[in-house]
Amino acid sequence: MTIGILADLWKYNIATQQWTWVSGSNLASPDGVYGTKGTAAAANMPGGRQAGVLWVDSTGAVWLFGGFGFDSTGTGSPQGAILNDLWKFSGGQWTWVSGDNLADQNGVYGTQTAAAAGNFPGSRWGAVGWTDASNNLWFYGGWGLGSVTTHPNGFLDDVWEYQNSSQQWIWWKGSSDVNQNGQYLTKGIPYVKNVAGARRGASIWQPDQLHYVWIFGGEGYDASNGSAPGYLDDLWTYLPFP
Repeated sequence: MTIGILADLWKYNIATQQWTWVSGSNLASPDGVYGTKGTAAAANMPGGRQAGVLWVDSTGAVWLFGGFGFDSTGTGSPQGAILNDLWKFSGGQWTWVSGDNLADQNGVYGTQTAAAAGNFPGSRWGAVGWTDASNNLWFYGGWGLGSVTTHPNGFLDDVWEYQNSSQQWIWWKGSSDVNQNGQYLTKGIPYVKNVAGARRGASIWQPDQLHYVWIFGGEGYDASNGSAPGYLDDLWTYLPFP
């Protein structure tokens, strides 16, 4: 028995109460096989990883972003490294969609609220994500790298959207740097200057009937400047931009 980071994809049939091994390796800690960006292939496979963001859109496609694990060359082996690759599983095959095939990448944030071909989030694990009615992919926070190459890894508070129509990333809210405190203004009142502090491992609820996303807790930064990170018990709502 080998203990390591896994890359296997499974499906559970509720009617038959049986599991099916769908894709990926049955060995621990495999490197990723990226192939050609934007092209599905039977040999493609994300490397073994943990704490990535996973979405399932309304078409049944599975999407995967980042996490802590193995890139195309096994960077950081045997423990792994921090990833920023975006994958799609559809039609029985994986497609490397966006991001880098090497770990530990800083983000390119571009202009806030503007999609651009050169934008992409930095490597991270422990972010939380949701989808909207147009099958766009959203996520918040995590632990990894911002845009500042001279700063170490840390907790993140940025909100990103992968827009399916343009196939580009949009940085919507939060800082491009790590370890930012929250801005807690008046409780219960939506305000553009409210900012949830940088964190990883929050709990998230998918959008409600009014399209609000709910996020609770995690490990990261509260409103106290200069304080060390800790475990949080704050509840936030976020209304994604149209």
